[in-house]
Amino acid sequence: MKTIKLTLLWRAVFSALLLTLIAACDSDDDDAVDPEPVAATSIVRIINAIPDAPSLTLTVNDENFGSAAFGQVSGGFTSATGGTETMSIVYQSTDGETINFLENLTVPTGEGREVYILLTGTFATPISSLIDNPLATTALGVQFGSSVNNGQAVDVYLTNADTSLETAVPAATLNFDGLSSQAEFASGTDYRIRITTVGSTDVLYDSGTISLQSSGNQIFLLVDYFGPGDSPFRVVSIASGVASSLQGEALPAAIRVANFVTNTPSVDFYFNDTNDLPEFPGITFGEYTDYLNLDAGARSINVTPNGEKTNFIFEQNVTLVAGESRTLLLAGDPASEDGVLGIVVPDNDRPISTELLLRFLHGSAESGAIDFYVLETGETVDDETPDIEGATLLTNINVPVAIGTYDLIATPTGETTVLAGPTRLSVDVGIYTIILTESENGGAPFTFAVREESLD
Repeated sequence: MKTIKLTLLWRAVFSALLLTLIAACDSDDDDAVDPEPVAATSIVRIINAIPDAPSLTLTVNDENFGSAAFGQVSGGFTSATGGTETMSIVYQSTDGETINFLENLTVPTGEGREVYILLTGTFATPISSLIDNPLATTALGVQFGSSVNNGQAVDVYLTNADTSLETAVPAATLNFDGLSSQAEFASGTDYRIRITTVGSTDVLYDSGTISLQSSGNQIFLLVDYFGPGDSPFRVVSIASGVASSLQGEALPAAIRVANFVTNTPSVDFYFNDTNDLPEFPGITFGEYTDYLNLDAGARSINVTPNGEKTNFIFEQNVTLVAGESRTLLLAGDPASEDGVLGIVVPDNDRPISTELLLRFLHGSAESGAIDFYVLETGETVDDETPDIEGATLLTNINVPVAIGTYDLIATPTGETTVLAGPTRLSVDVGIYTIILTESENGGAPFTFAVREESLD
């Protein structure tokens, strides 16, 4: 009985509250204010597809809104105001000065837009164009574009992974700076992009199996390619302000060896076991091998003295990435306490118009930690700050410089006594690898092994 009485009591209380709320709502009807409409926000970013450009930065009223290296997308400028906004693109010189690249670009804002300023052409003759799509959408809109200026028109196919091109219809046909209209596709994980010359089924590029996102805007952009193999371009996927390569793309990986192992006349380089012939036999001290193109993936590296298959002096597991080249630097003495050490470093074969790249590698086990200087004519270590401080064995750091003539010097860290150099280097457009090394038998004299990299 107590339970029944309590239930009836709560019903009475609830009914009274409900009547009170209804009355309150009725009394407020005449004074009700409609909520302010929420302005649709837009976002503007840049896509840097200029093959010889440095990192480029989006600015609005002298405020930076993110930078984009080649093949990448910047951070975004957001606005809830309709109309247009005046924007500029800047870059940093090698001495840190901000330099205007493109000024007074008129860009639409507001109204729920996702806008990309697509930068193509060359650094000397840049081209800017707009990709302007609705920002909020429940469907998936896919577009294709090309920034590759090689005079070649292409057909782009987006199909299921196992569809034959003999029966497929191109999703787009593109020339340089071409941009397709947006088309709706269903999301999925079993798609594939293949690119051919117009009217042909001979494949120039194969993405492998890819995924399409569930909704929003997804752009597949052809960009210049600087990696191993003979592909004229590769494709990046751009979605929600992020550019990414396609992980299954049919591009080779590449590796080479730079041998600075002391007290060993030459070495053999193997992948996986040593039962077969070495990939690189008899690499002498100070020698670079040619690049070896191979399928991407995990590999085991084994190095032995020349002709001694069972005497491993260096072992390492590496993952080689499609479309990228690597250099294995070997240094040290097999008979020393630390033995032979090595590092696999990525190679950059893309020249940049505004700067030259000096890639410094520390390859001397006996020199200890050093400071590295890149000095202009007339400068001395007494007056200048090191470009690299405290570099130890296998340090790998890039130093951008302007065209000119320089002296390369290494000193023990924190000292001004010259350990290696000065080595005079005149640099033009390109990339230079500089390895601090020692004598073939170990120890002094310490020198720089300088190599101008081929950009073919």
